[in-house]
Amino acid sequence: MKDTKKIENTGRKTWLAGLGSYEAGREVAADKLDQFVEQTQSGLNDLIARGSKVEEQLQANLKDKFAVPAWVNKSIDAIKARLNPEPDALASATDKLEKTLNDLDAVVVELQRKKAAAKKAAEAKVQASKKAETAAPKSAESEKPKAAPAPAAKATSTTKAAPVKQPATQKRTSGTAAKPSTAAKRPATRRSKPAQS
Repeated sequence: MKDTKKIENTGRKTWLAGLGSYEAGREVAADKLDQFVEQTQSGLNDLIARGSKVEEQLQANLKDKFAVPAWVNKSIDAIKARLNPEPDALASATDKLEKTLNDLDAVVVELQRKKAAAKKAAEAKVQASKKAETAAPKSAESEKPKAAPAPAAKATSTTKAAPVKQPATQKRTSGTAAKPSTAAKRPATRRSKPAQS
């Protein structure tokens, strides 16, 4: 039993040593990571400061080597003035545009009013002409004497009329059915002779 307790103690000590080394490694790694972040941040700030100095030097060198003539600067200023006018000039142009738009609105309203009036006048004219048309035939009819109705024309047919079939629901009066006549089967038609050419 002593051997078993000894083995358990050794195993436990090994386990605790492993946990301790894990914790020590984690602390060292966290410290190193913090140092790296701080160094990176300070290094980045240092690089940004150096970059701005180099940029200033390049701009100074380019201005000295490539000086822009005065007439180009004047042209650039004139273009800027056209593209970005004075506030007073912009306000006066806006007022002028607003006045023109108001005038156009007034013209449109007047044209719509005239169009509506013309439409009403045309409708009134159509209504008056319809009334005149309906009144004229009535007065003409009232002035004419009524004539006697025309005599009915006599039907002059050379073909025989087919007899009217009686409905199929008719009751039989005798035990045998009467045969329908052949004239009732086919109506009489008149055939015309083909024209000779």
